Amino acid sequence: MHGPRRLQVVDIKSKQFTIRWEPFGYNVTRCYSYNLTVQYRYTANGKEETREETCYDILTASPQHTIRNLPPYTNVSIKLLLRNREGVKESEELDVLTDED
Repeated sequence: MHGPRRLQVVDIKSKQFTIRWEPFGYNVTRCYSYNLTVQYRYTANGKEETREETCYDILTASPQHTIRNLPPYTNVSIKLLLRNREGVKESEELDVLTDED
C-alpha cells in the first residue's frame, strides 16, 4: 500500500486553495477501513499554525479538498495522510502561496 499520489493545486485564491490527488486503487478502498487527513502549516502574525482536516469526499473520480480561512499571501505547506490498520502513509509535501487580497 502507498500513500496519496500526485498531489496538485487546482485552484488558488487569497484565502483558500483546492488540492487534488490521484484516486486510490481497489486495494485501498475495498479491502481496508481507512481515513484521509489533510495536514498543513503556515505562519501568521509571527506564529506558526499547524492544522488538520479530515477529507470526506474522497471516493470520486477526481478527489479533492479545499482549505479555507487562510490569511492572504501566505506560504502554506500541505500533505495528505492515509491511515488504516497497517499504519500511516504520507503524500509528498507541497508548498502553496495564497493570492494577495
